[in-house]
Amino acid sequence: MKNAYAVVLFLSCWVNLLSQPFPCDRTMYMVLTPAVGQAAELKRLNVDVANSQGLFSNTSNPLNIQINALGYCVADGYLYGVDPLVGTLYKIGANGQASNLGIPQGLNTEYEYYAGDVTPNGRTLLLLGRSRDDKIDRVLYSINLEGPTYFAGYLSIVCDWGSSIGDIAIDPQFGVIRGFDNATHRLVNISSGGNVTSTALEGNGQISMGSLFFDLDGNLFGYGSGSGPESSLYKIDINNGRAEFWDAWINGRFTDGCSCPYRFQFLKEALDSLVLPCTETTLRYTLLNSAGTAFSQIELRDTLPPGFEIISVSGLSSLSIVESGPGSSILHIRKVEAILGENTIDVRVRVGPIPGIYASQARISPLSYALGGSLQSDNPRVAGGPEPTPIQIIEGPMLLSDSLLFLCNGLERVLATTVGAESYQWSSGQSSPAITVQTPGWYVLSANTPCGVFVDSIEIKNIDIPVFIDLGPDTVIIGGDPYFFNYQTNGLEPITFNWITSTDSVSLSCQQCPHPEVRPLVPATYTVQISDANGCQTTDAQSIQVLPNVRFFYPNAFSPNNDGINDHFFFQGKAGVGIRSMVIYDRWGSQVFSGKNGVFNDPLSGWDGMIGQKTAATGTYLFVAEIQRLDNSILLVSDAFQLIR
Repeated sequence: MKNAYAVVLFLSCWVNLLSQPFPCDRTMYMVLTPAVGQAAELKRLNVDVANSQGLFSNTSNPLNIQINALGYCVADGYLYGVDPLVGTLYKIGANGQASNLGIPQGLNTEYEYYAGDVTPNGRTLLLLGRSRDDKIDRVLYSINLEGPTYFAGYLSIVCDWGSSIGDIAIDPQFGVIRGFDNATHRLVNISSGGNVTSTALEGNGQISMGSLFFDLDGNLFGYGSGSGPESSLYKIDINNGRAEFWDAWINGRFTDGCSCPYRFQFLKEALDSLVLPCTETTLRYTLLNSAGTAFSQIELRDTLPPGFEIISVSGLSSLSIVESGPGSSILHIRKVEAILGENTIDVRVRVGPIPGIYASQARISPLSYALGGSLQSDNPRVAGGPEPTPIQIIEGPMLLSDSLLFLCNGLERVLATTVGAESYQWSSGQSSPAITVQTPGWYVLSANTPCGVFVDSIEIKNIDIPVFIDLGPDTVIIGGDPYFFNYQTNGLEPITFNWITSTDSVSLSCQQCPHPEVRPLVPATYTVQISDANGCQTTDAQSIQVLPNVRFFYPNAFSPNNDGINDHFFFQGKAGVGIRSMVIYDRWGSQVFSGKNGVFNDPLSGWDGMIGQKTAATGTYLFVAEIQRLDNSILLVSDAFQLIR
């Protein structure tokens, strides 16, 4: 009996190993045939978006079958596909074991099947049936994956041209079926009614794709080639259809790929996380759906802390049912709808009478296997997760965030509380949450709630020493040289900056940074205005005069003997200065060289010691040059130099 039990246990573990599903993560799965006549292999890859490359795995699983039109099923985590020529439906586990599910009823085996994907709800495998003769798409099949009978229904393909789509993938953000048509080398859309439409006017040369798949961030990728076996990873822009080469991998034929690009996030935050006893705040539940399909049967449950009471619920569809809500501390809603994108539900609650920190966490279900089945809410204000959402019930002395603030001469100061109450009363007579003050003194705030009156105060003092900023004396620089502004100030950090110039002819590297850089070509005045932590403001200005840039030099001798050293007579100096013209004469006044529109530091803008096809003689030569400064003025330069051989 023990041996029999051991055999049964071993078989059970072995069966469980065979039935292991694939995770829904950033892995892409691809089947390819290395060469004609060989069996398909299952391979894995990831994409590194930051570095525009693929992360290809060296491991692979031999499938010992021919399979294409691959799709990931979120309902059970398995891959489904068909034999492209026979039509047999296969189910593949994470270890590469393939289960033969037979030929679906109603599937026409006269067609070829290379393009396919599983719908976001995991219930259906979509297949494009292609004519074996002309390779044109004819039908769109939908195969029921819920079994035990796998039935195939179909629609005729409607297309203005003869499409031959290499693969399809369902967009997780919009639920649209995307395809790559190898007949026109373009990205296309396929409607649920079988209509094929082009998404862009421009094509992609001769690129063809055998595989399409989305990543978790909604980026579309393809595996294909410009010619021959498929060996290249492309990123495809869904807006214009352009395919950008990213990386090369192994050669393959009849490739097909899929992924699990679907995500569902459940967030819960308190819009006012600091509240007084017995006051109200809003809990916002956000369902972020990029799972390729809408949900309408979600159940949301949340148990609020003791003493909390739900006042109202908003943001639900007309079909949703509130089983428990207003008047209770338990939130229970059935048939919550989550369309693609962001969905929010606001729950107004009244907190309890006792100060403290109270946290709670909600849960939604059911979701598909790949999306986690059920999800706990996560607090978006805290990294990691999922984290509970806290609400702090505070006492009176926490109404105001500061106990002392300073008032700048001639300026106003705003005093405000972010803590909710039924009514407010300041010692100055105002009854709003925020007031503006112009005089120093003590200001007392009273906040009224059903639990009583809560009081806090703040002192306002005048600034004794005015705030200043000093940029230093005016200065002179060479035109085009970099200059960084420095300053001295007694302003209290953090300080905000705003820089302006007196002319549009110059520009600063930044306008709100402490030390901007400028490279002026013309004189200008630069003004900075600062505002410190107390709201005190002041300004200062600095004028910069600019000297024309005349920093250049030329050799007094050169040796054009092709030894790579001093073979040309040319000007060197600061980049950006130009040579409008240069003429060189021999000692008898005959012109031996003429050049225009030259640039500094370029030997080809100078003289190589040749007069036509002849070498110039050793001796003294004279040049006359027009140098164009950065301010576009012209400097005339002339001098003698030696040619040495």
